Amino acid sequence: MGTQEILLILLIALILFGGAKLPELARSLGRGISEFKRAASGFSDSSHEEPKKDVTKKYGHVIKVDGGRIIVDIGKEHGLRKGMSLMVFDEEEITHPLTGENLGTVERKRTELRVVEVYDKVCEAEVIEYSSLSFAVNEMDKVKVI
Repeated sequence: MGTQEILLILLIALILFGGAKLPELARSLGRGISEFKRAASGFSDSSHEEPKKDVTKKYGHVIKVDGGRIIVDIGKEHGLRKGMSLMVFDEEEITHPLTGENLGTVERKRTELRVVEVYDKVCEAEVIEYSSLSFAVNEMDKVKVI
């Protein structure tokens, strides 16, 4: 937006609201923008963050699937909290195509879960995102706290 457009908007605002109301409107607008920024910063993408330091068990397994209810063997005693994210993943061994050397394994994200209830040794989670063609979450699938 150019200088002329900004001046035109300010002139229209001055005509509509009067000179006395403009500072109050600017303050309200500033507060609204800062509140929006604060709220938006709370919705950061947690899938790229390191697992929470206070979580003592970062890997587990799906132990039961009952419709949309998924039970995982990570719970309150491991530091898990309601609202945390879990990743259902597969491991794939990587082999060098020329030498045949095993280069290790990589984790392939299949599904992302959100913890909706936490018990002492287990948690209940729900699917929030499917990341692969494998849409099913099955018992004994590997899970990681993200």
